[in-house]
Amino acid sequence: MLGSNTMSCELVEYAKQNGAHVTVTDYLPIEKSPAKQLADEVLYVSTADIDTLAEYCRRERIDGVFAGISEFNLIQARKLSESLGLRFYFNEDQWDLIEKKDRFKALCRDYSVQTPREWFSGSEAEFERFDKAYLRYPLVVKPVDGSSSQGVTICETADALLQAVSDAFEVSASQQIIIEEFVQGHEFTAHYTICRGKAALACVDNRYPVALHVGSVTTVPIARVYPALFQKRFVQIVGPRLTALCEGIGLDTAIIFFQGLYDDRRDAFYIFEAGLRSAAEAPCRFLERITGQNQVFMLLDYILLGTATYALGLEKPDLDGKCCAIVSFASAGGVVAEIRGLEAVRSLPEVIQIENRYPVGSTVPTGDSLRQIMLRFVIVTESREALARVIERINAAVHATDAQGNDMLIGMEPKRVFGFL
Repeated sequence: MLGSNTMSCELVEYAKQNGAHVTVTDYLPIEKSPAKQLADEVLYVSTADIDTLAEYCRRERIDGVFAGISEFNLIQARKLSESLGLRFYFNEDQWDLIEKKDRFKALCRDYSVQTPREWFSGSEAEFERFDKAYLRYPLVVKPVDGSSSQGVTICETADALLQAVSDAFEVSASQQIIIEEFVQGHEFTAHYTICRGKAALACVDNRYPVALHVGSVTTVPIARVYPALFQKRFVQIVGPRLTALCEGIGLDTAIIFFQGLYDDRRDAFYIFEAGLRSAAEAPCRFLERITGQNQVFMLLDYILLGTATYALGLEKPDLDGKCCAIVSFASAGGVVAEIRGLEAVRSLPEVIQIENRYPVGSTVPTGDSLRQIMLRFVIVTESREALARVIERINAAVHATDAQGNDMLIGMEPKRVFGFL
């Protein structure tokens, strides 16, 4: 197992329960690596050091390599698996087809999946030659290969464009960016499960954003609520096309999430990016309560056994009438001095898991990306009304302050769950 990110601990426990001997590696000391604390064996080798890890795997006759849902560690796991001749759930071309925004948009066009209009895609030199008068505002600038909303900026004017372009190039490993139409609408993420080459919709959420700073900046999701209020229209309008796309790229077993916007004025869905992995919210944590199956465990089964017993027919995107959510607290940044109230929330029966991403003493970076999320609560309730009540209780109980006593948390307004925004 590479690293100790979201779902790593659950994967280590699942593997051990099913008879595997598990080694966890990264450069962190064991006290800062929860997955290492559960492992049979630990290494203090960076997940970037493929050569040293390959030598260890050959010597110890390792049968499979995996990671949680970290993009970097999944890429490294694929490279390490390939160098060892071990099975992995995607190859390099499949990853690039989904994860690189320019290739993904071309793939969407092949399957008649609507995407925002593209104004520009290319390198810094190509942008210098590009006629900026062709652009229409507002627009979105993003790196072709970015993640966690890094380098993504909404621009209202030409004055904001050059800084946004500079920021996007700065975080793009391939030095390629995209400038596209800013579509107004309600954001969502749809998860698809692929097993034995067939695909099925697992869930669709409503994304509830919050801005951490003043100005036209990318927002971060303070909550994701499932099922989406417009889920029936999603299934009718775009669902079959995305199913065909998932089944058309040669994957045997995988998870793909699609991010997009629903324009209720036009009754239209626009897909703007995707990931060949679980999204950071890891909805498998509550889906397992509904279906008795876990998508991420399915991937580990495939890597080690070559097949998975996952039953697509058990997928229930309507969640059997329940309302589930990943509710977060975000921060604009700072050093965490105190966190109060987590034990009170842990006792709520509807809260099935808590993620504390920045414990006391750690530093929340300053920015507008998913790295601003401090705490996450995985919630399963019987209705949206019940969910609103749980969020209200969490907001009343949980507080975090910096060394100066300033409140660090930006939370979810409970009544928002009843509408799109």
